[in-house]
Amino acid sequence: MSQRVLLVDDDEDIVELITFVLNRAGYQAFSALSGTEALKMLRNLRPDLIEIEAIVGLPRQCQKWMSRSIHFY
Repeated sequence: MSQRVLLVDDDEDIVELITFVLNRAGYQAFSALSGTEALKMLRNLRPDLIEIEAIVGLPRQCQKWMSRSIHFY
C-alpha cells in the first residue's frame, strides 16, 4: 500500500503539479484548497504526511488552531 500525502494549498496550479509528481513517484496524493477542507478530509483519509503551504502572513492564532486540530486526528 502506498503512502498517502495530503497537500494543503490555495494555489490550484501548484497543487496539481505536486499531486502529479507524487502520484508518478508512487504516492497517493490528495489535496485540499483550504485548512477547513483539509480538516474535513483528515478523518477518512488518515494521511501519512500532511504538507501545508507556509503562509508568512497567516496569523499565529490560525497556525495554532490548525496544528491543534490536526493533532486530534
